[in-house]
Amino acid sequence: MNRLFFIVIFYLLISNVLAQKTAEEFLAAVPVLSFNPCIADYPQKQEFKEEIQMLNDSLRSELEARRQESEQFQEEHRGEELVNVLMKQGYSREQAEKLKNADQMSEEEQMAIANEMMMNKNYMTIEDYKKVADYDTAAQRRWAQSQSTIMMADMDSKKVEEEQEKFKHDFDLQNELLFQNNKVRAGQDKYLQQIYILDKEADSARILMDQQLDKERKNLENCTNDQQRDQIEGRMKNLMDNYCRQFTPRYLEIVHQFKVYVEQNLCEYDKLEELQIRSLESQTGVKNPDYKTGSMSLGIVGTYISLLSDSFKYSLDNNLGLPIFD
Repeated sequence: MNRLFFIVIFYLLISNVLAQKTAEEFLAAVPVLSFNPCIADYPQKQEFKEEIQMLNDSLRSELEARRQESEQFQEEHRGEELVNVLMKQGYSREQAEKLKNADQMSEEEQMAIANEMMMNKNYMTIEDYKKVADYDTAAQRRWAQSQSTIMMADMDSKKVEEEQEKFKHDFDLQNELLFQNNKVRAGQDKYLQQIYILDKEADSARILMDQQLDKERKNLENCTNDQQRDQIEGRMKNLMDNYCRQFTPRYLEIVHQFKVYVEQNLCEYDKLEELQIRSLESQTGVKNPDYKTGSMSLGIVGTYISLLSDSFKYSLDNNLGLPIFD
């Protein structure tokens, strides 16, 4: 009864504390692992797992709600985005509005609009471009230089400057986005790689330990009295306990350092998300005024929660607090 009461109170506290559902609040609500996983009994482990699972479910629900809201906005503005993308490619608004419903147009109608756009923009049809594709390299180079001269002569200096400024802005934004993405990925991968290496070492140790356990199991089958059985089972338990003590503290230290990294870098994940949104807005010409960053920072907090929930993975029992012998 006391344990059930504690869980209910914990859930209510989570619901209240996380009303705004920010990554910082989720992180602050993560339960503390205050006991040694290698010597903890079943109720301790189960209570901790239930607490962290409730928090994880709440975080996943928040992420899902954000995803659905974003998808709904995109669906409502899909036509507007398509028109803007087509206009960036050179189509007029009238042409783009027609092509927005391209699935209802014949191939000939689509080709006619495309040729009209190409003539207005580059004084060439699609068939003309196909012919250029058959030129040798030298001829293509001469054609490109000639075409560039014609287009520059036809464009006023103000339009050229605007185009160059737009290109520079998009180029700088993509570079900043790439830098920020590499920055946060390098930070998190440092710890995930450490866990990967530790798990590989643990896998190798587990193979050797299982070989020793197999020998002890054979001894157990051939034992003739309770004293021998107790000694064999004691050696088997020591093997598993030593395995847990060898790897669990190292794992928990990596997870702790990962938490410190997450605490110090949530703003970096928000910055990356903001850059991604700006990049999408630049491509589609559509901005969601209600969108708030936080999904990426929630995601990295979710990663920490998942790592913490694995704190018992080197503790070899049958979920009842008893060692596995058979």
